[in-house]
Amino acid sequence: MENTLKAISAVTLFLVLASAITFAKPPVELNEYFAISDLKMELEAKIEMLTPLLETEESFKKEVEKKIGESVVVIVCIGQALAEHPQKDELPISGVSLRVAAQKLRNAENWKEATAAFKLVKKAATEKVDSDEEVEQNWGELIDMDAMMQEMNTRRSKLRRAIKKLRKPEKDSLNAVALSLLTVAMHEDLSYAEDESSEKKWQAYSKEMLDHLKKLAKVMKAGDKKESKKVFKMVHASCNKCHDDFKDE
Repeated sequence: MENTLKAISAVTLFLVLASAITFAKPPVELNEYFAISDLKMELEAKIEMLTPLLETEESFKKEVEKKIGESVVVIVCIGQALAEHPQKDELPISGVSLRVAAQKLRNAENWKEATAAFKLVKKAATEKVDSDEEVEQNWGELIDMDAMMQEMNTRRSKLRRAIKKLRKPEKDSLNAVALSLLTVAMHEDLSYAEDESSEKKWQAYSKEMLDHLKKLAKVMKAGDKKESKKVFKMVHASCNKCHDDFKDE
């Protein structure tokens, strides 16, 4: 009897503690901002781009900091988005395993580690792979701010060039999708905010930019060059306002 009471008490304590645990949720409804087909296309494009860069040790050393490092942060975010997306089961992609593999690639110290991690990325991108890692993660801790900002600058430049002619609407719109993913992470990374007031301002700018990017991806995909130029200016204005308030000192 005494052992039974102890067992019940232990189970009760476990349930109480478990109920107190809160998991990080994405700051936006992912299905409202990201179509899984777009996430899949962007993932395939990143893997295609990274493949020749990781082909040899020489190419890895040459591009590890710039193209490889910055590109991988997008894959990390794609993994997390697919892990939490309501329609994740419609794709043969393992979001959690993709996130974990991409983070290993991001942290690889040499070509051998990088190629091993990239194999895991490609596997997770094409089949369901079990993972012991939690699905929920704090988006603000997924990637580092410097790499995020560098990739955001790269994507803005690509958007600026693409919108001038908009020859490949669907492909070009993926730059807005990638920027949106990074903006979700930016929304939750409060390292530049000094107090509650600045945190609210930071997240307001992030949300404003995210909403503009959502619209930009839509009008670009529709091939509306005039509206794309207009909305891109709104995205750029949001960036400038944020940079004016949060200057990197």
